[in-house]
Amino acid sequence: MQLSILTAFFMREKKALAVVLLVSFLFIFAIPFEGEFGLNDDPEYTRAVKDFAFEGKYYAENYSSILILQIFYGTIFVNLFGFSNTILRISVMLLSLLAPLLLFSISRVLGFTQKHSILFALVLLVNPFFVVLGHSFMTDIPFLVLILAAILPLVYWVKTNDLKAFTIGCILLLFAFFLKQWAVLFFAGLVLFVFLSKTGKKEKIIIAFIAVLFAIALIWSLPHYALDDKGTYFKPVAGKYILPLIFGFPLYLAWFLFPLFLSLIFYKENFKEFVSKKIKLIFSVVFAFGGIIAGLIFFNRFFPYFSNVINSFGLGPKMLVGSATGILPESFWILMTFFAAFSLILLINSFEIKIFKKKENLFLLCFIIPYFLQIMAISFFLDRYLLLILPIVFLLVFQQLKEKKLFSTGLIITIIFFGAFSFVFTSDYMSWNKIRWDLINELKEQGVPEDEIDGGMEYCRSTFGQDETRLVRSDTKVDFGICEKGCVEEGYAVSFRPIDGCSIVKSKSYYVIGIKFGEIFVLKK
Repeated sequence: MQLSILTAFFMREKKALAVVLLVSFLFIFAIPFEGEFGLNDDPEYTRAVKDFAFEGKYYAENYSSILILQIFYGTIFVNLFGFSNTILRISVMLLSLLAPLLLFSISRVLGFTQKHSILFALVLLVNPFFVVLGHSFMTDIPFLVLILAAILPLVYWVKTNDLKAFTIGCILLLFAFFLKQWAVLFFAGLVLFVFLSKTGKKEKIIIAFIAVLFAIALIWSLPHYALDDKGTYFKPVAGKYILPLIFGFPLYLAWFLFPLFLSLIFYKENFKEFVSKKIKLIFSVVFAFGGIIAGLIFFNRFFPYFSNVINSFGLGPKMLVGSATGILPESFWILMTFFAAFSLILLINSFEIKIFKKKENLFLLCFIIPYFLQIMAISFFLDRYLLLILPIVFLLVFQQLKEKKLFSTGLIITIIFFGAFSFVFTSDYMSWNKIRWDLINELKEQGVPEDEIDGGMEYCRSTFGQDETRLVRSDTKVDFGICEKGCVEEGYAVSFRPIDGCSIVKSKSYYVIGIKFGEIFVLKK
């Protein structure tokens, strides 16, 4: 993409870009983010930055990601402002502001109106995956930004045959590799499109050159890949899970847009069109409710299908002794499951294969196919892996729906619903974590040894390292023991609830927007 074209684009869209940026900033930074603690896998990533910034040690153990860009990016902030979890969290929050801007820009290149492109950007902004992961120092948001940054020039290339844009997109994918090796899968998707669409020889030469660089990077990165006790990292999914996963992915994706579909169906012209396609309607009903049945049989729960970021009791992993009390009753999640199934029925019913006759839509589909197949084929799938394909799937869905009545109204309802959902639940996640760490620090100040405190997964990882950690997820487990190296028989544990046989030493309440949401307990066995 020539500089003059970019300049013209930004000048033409500057007001819309400013609106997206301002709304994104206000929403992301309105959620409480201060606190000297890591969330989810943060302790591994922050340790890598700390080791590199202060000791010059390159740390990339335990994870398949080689983390180079994450380490460099975090080190810049550490050198400027000093080391703290809050500073590293802010670094990702700032980076996350780029994602809605990039999605807006991609939408405009694809030919969507400015109003719709703004709404698409906000749909991504309020997505629960995006909000929670944007308040951590994990690699998901930085990788998403790089992938969207690569898609922008590549979509421009598809529309205009601009070879410079194609080259820039390939290079950005190579850069993304040094954050997560999954970038290879998106590059494979690009290769698939190049050969399916019969592009020119110059593109194939560039592809070959970048492929060689990818191969060199892969060979170089192999020693940094984490291995399990059998010497392998990737494990195939057991055959019995393939069926629920096939049903589960679409059901999960449909959930993120159900308010949009609910608003569309209430317009009678849309409703008549949906019910008129009888064969599609029957298939979609069977497929949607087949997903629910598969979830009940194989996972023994309605929804969500997978629980790392989104759980029936809130957002984020809740790995403390004792189970977390749900903010909302189980009946709420049953209702959400029904809405997801209903949305999937309408989505399948509105799908037209002719959409892929447009080269840009075929590109988007090809781009995500290898990644989608890969996450179907591994046993450690986490729901947050869907974040990478959600914006692309949204664009394809919106192509189908943009002519429907009440489309903009549906998008606005979706943004309001998930904006409130993500704000409240992420605030809750940050709030109880802050109280958890306050209680841990109080125990340390009282002279309790570190290895006599069971503070949950993040505490164990930040204190003892991942190799010293085993995760106990059972709600009925009474004895302490989330940490392999800590939590002796007469130790202390931070818990969501009292446990029989353990005395309550102390408890603290946590609040969201001034409302008490729950308590965290210190227990002694």
